[in-house]
Amino acid sequence: MYSLEARSGVRLTAVLLALLILLTAFAACGSGGGGSDVNTAATSTPEETEAAETELKPDLPDKDFGGKTFNIFGWTAAGAEFCIEEESGDVIEDAIFHRDSATEELFNVDITCEIREGGPSAWASWIGTVENSILAGDDAYQLVAGYGYRLAAATINGNYRNLANTNYLDISMPWWSGDLVETSSIGGALYLVFGHLGLSYLKNAYAIYYNKTIAEDLGHTDLYETVDSGGWTFDELKARSKGAVLDLNGDGVFDSNDRYGYLTGPNMDVDAYLNAFDVPCTEYDSDGMPVILPLSEKMQNTIDLLHDFFFVTGDAFYTRTDSLKELFRAEQGLFATMTIGTSGDLRDMESDFGFLPYPKYDDKQDEYRSFIACHNTTGFCIPITADEELSTIVTEYMAYESYKSVRPAYYDVALKSKYTRDPDSERMLDLIYSTVVYDFTLVYSFAFGDQEAPSMMLRMTLKKNSTDIASMYAARTEKWAGTLETLISGLA
Repeated sequence: MYSLEARSGVRLTAVLLALLILLTAFAACGSGGGGSDVNTAATSTPEETEAAETELKPDLPDKDFGGKTFNIFGWTAAGAEFCIEEESGDVIEDAIFHRDSATEELFNVDITCEIREGGPSAWASWIGTVENSILAGDDAYQLVAGYGYRLAAATINGNYRNLANTNYLDISMPWWSGDLVETSSIGGALYLVFGHLGLSYLKNAYAIYYNKTIAEDLGHTDLYETVDSGGWTFDELKARSKGAVLDLNGDGVFDSNDRYGYLTGPNMDVDAYLNAFDVPCTEYDSDGMPVILPLSEKMQNTIDLLHDFFFVTGDAFYTRTDSLKELFRAEQGLFATMTIGTSGDLRDMESDFGFLPYPKYDDKQDEYRSFIACHNTTGFCIPITADEELSTIVTEYMAYESYKSVRPAYYDVALKSKYTRDPDSERMLDLIYSTVVYDFTLVYSFAFGDQEAPSMMLRMTLKKNSTDIASMYAARTEKWAGTLETLISGLA
């Protein structure tokens, strides 16, 4: 990336920047509800001091790799996630620069990047570069960071390390999506992970946005308290959506020109309800092998509930063509389902907005359960040809540094609306990221065929304005069984 000598003049600046970011984030987290001034200094308490002393850190050895190269093979679609060459004043890019610099200095490595177009149209060339390197026995790449939707399925050929069984990578730590081990492994083996190491992980988390002006006009000023009490359920969402509908142009026809209680798209916005309602598509047998579940009563109930809300009540606007971002910006929805990353495009919105998690299925569900669109998120794997000690130690530490500094830097940007910070929404983001869950057929969905996995049958049925998900299952069950057998034989 750049030499150790060239970095020596910027290390102090990078460290000071990281400290400033952390102090800002801790000050915001320490505030309660209501407004806050992010520039207000906070006095440390004994509890805060103790928390700092017990901060989770990676259990890594003191290691000097003698200037070895740590080369990352990435994809352009995720944007700048690695190898920022110098500080620019952009809070996120500077945090990434600090993370990489701190890692290089601590372990005496040189982090470099080879970033190529790796989306659908360029996928064959992208993955071919990695595979050819591995087959040639080259130690060219220490970390592969690419299109999660397709990369997961590509790890079934034995060319990548089992990340659930290394000396230094700890998937249980909060900088990784630890749920992956329980929901996406085969016989305890896991070859691809997601986590805070990639900025796209933060951007692709789904939330329920809400318009604070409309909410206040309708008397919905207790939404955060409802979430905190555990009462944010689907029935609550539907009840709050009623009364928000307005025929804005007075033509008597409700379409994309009017206002609704709830705005949703047809794809991952819908997939997220399988997570939110705790509707798994797979379970594990006694040997730790995934088994595809038959269509459950709860799955059928879920599609019935969503279909009624989206297509019958008139309180929601389900669209396959309109931009939710633009509809929400135009004050046409009390609630809207969008990724956290969308917030960066709404900072000029007239009304302020907040984040909420997806609702629970009902009041009997114990916890909120969140969804990150791993399809569009950077997934990470380590080639079998890479030096295990170098690749796992550096990867683990970079993930930790991302969690410690890049995450709060991203919060600082994502949570600014009309130049203000909403500490309650920050708390909601912490809740969302800490409750992410997966399903095996979601992570490996591309292996089942493009938009053909069990985890996508909810969206595909609703796209037909139907509740007949049973037919979707019946037509694919045999094929799914064969795909699962192939995956098990390849990964186990």
